[in-house]
Amino acid sequence: MKEQLKAVMKAKTLREALELLPWSFIEVMAAIPIAMFIISVLIDTIMMIVIAYPYLFLLNDMWISFYILGGLSVLLYIGKCHVEKIKFRDVIKHNIPMTFFIGMAVLILISTMINGWTEYAIYGHPSRYESIFVYFSYFISFFFCSSIIKNEKIKKYLMYLFLAISLIYGICVGVSLISGSYTFAQQRPYDVFWIVGILNNPNHYAYYLTVAITCCGAFFALEKNKIVKWLCFVTFVINLVILIKNNTFGCYLSTIGGLVFLLVVLAIVNKRIDKNTLFLIGVFIAVSFIINLFEPSVSGNISSLNSDINSVIQDTDNAKYAGTNRWLLWSKTIEYIIEKPFLGHGTEGICERLLTVHTHDRTHNEYLQYTAFYGIPAGICYLAAIMSVFIHGLKNKKKLSKYEIAALATAFAYCFSAFFGSSRTYTAPYLFIFLGLGFGICNKQEEKE
Repeated sequence: MKEQLKAVMKAKTLREALELLPWSFIEVMAAIPIAMFIISVLIDTIMMIVIAYPYLFLLNDMWISFYILGGLSVLLYIGKCHVEKIKFRDVIKHNIPMTFFIGMAVLILISTMINGWTEYAIYGHPSRYESIFVYFSYFISFFFCSSIIKNEKIKKYLMYLFLAISLIYGICVGVSLISGSYTFAQQRPYDVFWIVGILNNPNHYAYYLTVAITCCGAFFALEKNKIVKWLCFVTFVINLVILIKNNTFGCYLSTIGGLVFLLVVLAIVNKRIDKNTLFLIGVFIAVSFIINLFEPSVSGNISSLNSDINSVIQDTDNAKYAGTNRWLLWSKTIEYIIEKPFLGHGTEGICERLLTVHTHDRTHNEYLQYTAFYGIPAGICYLAAIMSVFIHGLKNKKKLSKYEIAALATAFAYCFSAFFGSSRTYTAPYLFIFLGLGFGICNKQEEKE
């Protein structure tokens, strides 16, 4: 690739430069914003330990870089397709999920034009920073960029980077809790500490743990390198213990859901039950049982879930408190969706109304959230984009590498947790990154060359 890049530098016209530019360079460019986002966790962990820096600096300075790098990757990709005379319909055909995300982006734009270019739409809520431009960046800088990466080595390095940082992060949080320093925790009433990591809420940290545990579990099941395999197992256990102690039951269920999904996928691909994944599910249950002997949070949550389900089915007065009051938030959000079903209420358009019935101004269900903001068609586009990734994986099951399988399982776990959570700039990108990595099938022939 070095020789090709030298030739590009000597090109006299833009067209000539694009003709000489190798596809592998575009893939490297696309990997940069993904790597930056993954590394940001390590940087912020170090900053929290050294100078007690409050939470994520990527919310400000780094996001501009994501816009620029994502946009540059798109321009290079389009330019390369143009000079190689790749038809637009072929581009769409080979990336159906991105077509749905583009459709959603258009609907977001139309909704914003109708509902107004509010401060929330342009800058995002002051506590979340999720503007419409950030949503566009989710689609472009993270999903599109990861979906065009087909070089197996690039995927390997990105996922190994994520696994390594999740191990370091987990060790730092674990040591903090064991030592009693509570660097990564916040005190709540009655001297109760919530584990928040470098984030500002235990639920948000649990989203990260869900992704990390599932990804580690997948690599333990799939990796042949014994050192990597058992490092993944150690990371799996460390983060699982933290997740259980964090008492975030939605993500606990999502994690076991991700492992079951992995078991099913490997059964379809290999036509047999994977013993490594069964072992992990056994470890998951055993660790949960042991911790529950000292802190009965798991059994308590299971009991509460059963009670909540019965309350909702019987439609009792307590139904609105189901799911730590989530049922009330979901019910109200559905009412708001019915009010404006086509283009929604705009970015954060229901937050003030939710505050009149609850202390939270987000729905705590990402699917309902996007639908309430931008309308039912936008919500359908979002679901269609996600589902098309998994359908694509099923159709290409014989071609899937361990990286695509691990990415799909990790994305599934996040999708499960999205039923109980809300999008954040420091967690949502993981969904789009792993969806993209799971979508783009590795080009083995290109790897040999």
